[in-house]
Amino acid sequence: MADASRVKMAIAEETTFGVAETAGAGVYRYMRANTIDFGPDYRGLASPELDPDRQPAGDIRIGESANGNFVSAVSLVTPADPPAGFDMPIEGAFMGDFQAPISLTARSIDITGFSAGVFTLDDVGTNNAFANIEVGDWIELAGYDVNAGKIHCQCLSKVDAGTGSFQGIRETAAGLEVAVANEAGQTDISLKASRLRIGTTKKSYTVEVQYTDLAVPMYDLLVGNRVGSLKQSVGADSYLTWQFDFLGKLATSSDASSAGTPTAVWSTPKLASLPNHLKMKMINAFTSISLERVSRIEWELNNGLRLEPEAFVRGSADIGLSTARLSGTLTCFLTKRELRSLAEADTLSKLAYRMTDGTRSMIVSLDAIKFGSVRHPASGNDQSVLMTIPWVAEKSAATGYFGSLHRF
Repeated sequence: MADASRVKMAIAEETTFGVAETAGAGVYRYMRANTIDFGPDYRGLASPELDPDRQPAGDIRIGESANGNFVSAVSLVTPADPPAGFDMPIEGAFMGDFQAPISLTARSIDITGFSAGVFTLDDVGTNNAFANIEVGDWIELAGYDVNAGKIHCQCLSKVDAGTGSFQGIRETAAGLEVAVANEAGQTDISLKASRLRIGTTKKSYTVEVQYTDLAVPMYDLLVGNRVGSLKQSVGADSYLTWQFDFLGKLATSSDASSAGTPTAVWSTPKLASLPNHLKMKMINAFTSISLERVSRIEWELNNGLRLEPEAFVRGSADIGLSTARLSGTLTCFLTKRELRSLAEADTLSKLAYRMTDGTRSMIVSLDAIKFGSVRHPASGNDQSVLMTIPWVAEKSAATGYFGSLHRF
């Protein structure tokens, strides 16, 4: 009998859709997972044959595909952390690639003109620190004296390759997030950036689920898998989680592995929601509204995948995609009226939050969201009033994207 605690899953990006990748050094990678649920999907067609005894004459299989999902606690990696963690399926969900990491050191970047959270960054040395930074990108700065700790800020506009307007916060050694102060004359500033935005490059993956504690091990091999949706849940008193949902071409089973010796699971910390552990904080949530009393954030990026079966082809010939949709729900304690006002006014808003393990950070940036129905029920004399607001994202006029991930 197989024990769930001993099931493992390996994944590899396919060179050709629906063709299993050949095992080799670094080709397959084990994934961290709390739950794993993959398998075949067989489609049958009932016989239309007339039969006086009113019993079905049997049906015939007309198609097959594969599908499944896995859920994992969030753990962060940087390009310097081999293997590259969840990069592979995250890029599959966004159908794009993380930007080649920007890592600058020994820069002279002045902070001036701070007002209401917005400030100017000026590379007074080489005047090109922001050459590869675009409007909407988040960056990480470090090395200041007055602004000790890491600064995470978003580019609002650029004057040139060395000057731009930014908005964000800094994190002190104690883990407190405070306003950025004007500071000039520093010569040892570092800058990091790497973004992922929605794209149009179809990516497919080979997935192998391994049940190795059986007397004769069983290996499920699923090919031609595209990421149909990516979900994240960030809630109080819980782990932060990713959920990856796949739609695939075929699934077969065997008593021999096709993945060879996959790269081991990475060992960076799993993230929880405890703020005193620097695991999750809200950043720059709107321009003027504080969201410290957030209870839960959930969102889903859905690619609207569909099977494209062809006659004479076993399994789906391809998997098509539709317009990507990004939506979610914000739940917070009812402390003020501003969020309700935004929903009433049909106003586009901006929301971003940071996940960090103290060393690595990732920012989820939603640059243009619109709120839907608002509910804040009073459901018991021993309960706090929680406000739940669903939202949908649309393409930002400023950045040209509805959402992005940024890692440092």
